[in-house]
Amino acid sequence: MKEKDNLLVREVAHSIKGAPANLSFENIHNLSKDIEKTGNTRDMPGEHNQLDKMRVEFEKVTTFVKTL
Repeated sequence: MKEKDNLLVREVAHSIKGAPANLSFENIHNLSKDIEKTGNTRDMPGEHNQLDKMRVEFEKVTTFVKTL
């Protein structure tokens, strides 16, 4: 990934991580923290795996919210 992409990923992950913590969505919160940390180190080999996990967790939350 390009350096500016790393910065964008870090910023988005940072923005995302607060709300899930407030709502007790720990998996999303922890993944956001991990992605932000990875973005800070600019060492992104596992980033795609983390993003795939994040998509799965968001789908779970979306499915749950629709049942409310």
